[in-house]
Amino acid sequence: MNEEKMNTNEEEMPEFGNDLITLTDEETGEELQFEVLATMTDEETGRDFIALIPVFQSPEDALMDDGTFTVLEVGEDNEFFTIDDEEELDRIGLIFEEKLRDYYEEEEEEN
Repeated sequence: MNEEKMNTNEEEMPEFGNDLITLTDEETGEELQFEVLATMTDEETGRDFIALIPVFQSPEDALMDDGTFTVLEVGEDNEFFTIDDEEELDRIGLIFEEKLRDYYEEEEEEN
């Protein structure tokens, strides 16, 4: 599998929260900041995944964003890998969408 490897400077990942992490793209060296939406272990494969959204420096950039989130596989030592298999990416993305929908619906019910 041709994987794009990205590293994080965080040692532990939360299940949910507003935690920010900085990833460095090893191909370009560019540092990008993301907010962690959720993490999960896939019951089917036992592999760990993380859902992220970019953090923007300006409100204008945030308004221009299409609102999609990024899903990466979490390897040993919290290294992140892109998911090259489109079917797997779609399957994991749908699981995150459901998980996030459930989470935010529960918060709305509490308020």
